[in-house]
Amino acid sequence: MPIATIQDGRCYCFKLNSDTPRGNVALSSFFVKTAREADCVSKGYNVYSSLGVCIKFSGNSKKDFPGAQETCNQDGGYLIKVDSQTKINTAMSLVTKMTELVFIGAFTYQKGQDYLNVKGGKLDPQFWDSNEPDSVGADICAGLPKISGVLKGVADVGCEGVIPFFCELLL
Repeated sequence: MPIATIQDGRCYCFKLNSDTPRGNVALSSFFVKTAREADCVSKGYNVYSSLGVCIKFSGNSKKDFPGAQETCNQDGGYLIKVDSQTKINTAMSLVTKMTELVFIGAFTYQKGQDYLNVKGGKLDPQFWDSNEPDSVGADICAGLPKISGVLKGVADVGCEGVIPFFCELLL
C-alpha cells in the first residue's frame, strides 16, 4: 500500500500501522513540484518547467471566448497569459496546422481601451502584430494567428468566433 497519493495537486498520506509517525508531514519543494507536474499531465497539459507553467492546446475542440475560458477554468486553469515571446513560441509549437487562429487570455471591455489578461494585468503592447489592434467589427478578444506556417503577433478577434484555444496552469 502506498504511503501517499496525489490528487489534484494535493498529497494524501495514509497510516500504515500503529507505529507510523503521526502529525504534519513536510513535503520538499521537489515533491510538490512533481505532484503539480503529474496533475498537469493527468489533465492533458504539456509541462514547461522553465516557464513555470503547463500548457494545453485544445486542438479540434473549438469554442467561443467565454466557452474556452470556462473549459480552462474547469481544469483549474485559465486562458494562456501572453507575457513572453518564449511562451508564445512554445504554445504555438503545439499548433500543427499551417494556418490557425487561437484564443489567448486577453480581452478589452471597449474598443480603444487596454487589453486585459484574464489572469490580471494588461497585455503588453510589444506582443501585438503590426497594425493591431485594428478594432474592426466586434473584435474585443485576442488571439494568436499562424498564417502559412508563419507565427504572427497578437491580433484582436471577435469573442463569438468558434476557434481553438490555449489553457494554462501554473506549476
